[in-house]
Amino acid sequence: MRALSGILAVFAVGCGVSESTIGVNEADPFEEGGELSTTSRTFVALRADLRRCIAPLCGGYWVHDVNRVNLDETYVSGLDFTSSGLSEADQARVFTAIGEVVLRGKLGPKEPQFNTRPFIVSEAYRGLPGLSVAADDSYLKLEEVDIQCVRAPCPSMSAKRVNHTPAKLFHVFDIAALDGGRRLELKWLNQRALQDGAITSGKLVRGADDAVTLEPSNIFLRLPENVGPCPAVRLGQCPSGEIRTYQRSPDRCVLPAECVVPGACAQFIPSCAEGYTLQSWSGGPYACPVYVCDPSWLFEE
Repeated sequence: MRALSGILAVFAVGCGVSESTIGVNEADPFEEGGELSTTSRTFVALRADLRRCIAPLCGGYWVHDVNRVNLDETYVSGLDFTSSGLSEADQARVFTAIGEVVLRGKLGPKEPQFNTRPFIVSEAYRGLPGLSVAADDSYLKLEEVDIQCVRAPCPSMSAKRVNHTPAKLFHVFDIAALDGGRRLELKWLNQRALQDGAITSGKLVRGADDAVTLEPSNIFLRLPENVGPCPAVRLGQCPSGEIRTYQRSPDRCVLPAECVVPGACAQFIPSCAEGYTLQSWSGGPYACPVYVCDPSWLFEE
């Protein structure tokens, strides 16, 4: 399936999308002032500094802007979460997953004795365990769009590379490609990616049917990643011989559903991959257990 690239624009001609705005490999200019600096906030990836020398000269982190052509790493002496509003638990979710997070922020002031700088964090995003990002993957912010096209297929989503200005239109978000037998809750991840500001890594691929597919490699959830808000629901009593079933909303709220006649259920209890924790509730036509595997870091305090 195919990817649309170029400036996100709807042209008046034919009330549709001009083909000049569509493509996969079009270059994006840097957003003015977007480089890692003390004044502009940018999105960065980081790795631990394993050199052995006196702190703060060593033992901090190497950070680099994501989606840049040149991988220029900058040493920072530490991470400053003072202005992020993140709890200690969420800060710990970053420190325990260096290499699996994306941060937004800027360089702090120089420390007077050694002239090193911290990285001042304003936002933090943590990825799903066990999923790697290829060197040529892009880090994207996604949105749903309402566009009338001149001809099918019509794009319904846009992807904007973080640290860049233009957006690219696309047709299909192949979120099922993430699962790989992990039993991920795809409705939740889809909402976080398209509506709640998560960062998606992956590639836009143009297919033979002239549509563009985003093939994700990971989804970096913005911290804090909380359940809900969940609506208050008043439960009625089920008729005799029936029991209540439940369903989980895209906000991870387990909500009551219909009453059903219970039936035979498989006794198999699945296991989750490393880094994931099994969750379950009674659902479906026979009130059998429904299982998903959520990232274990969601439950760490």
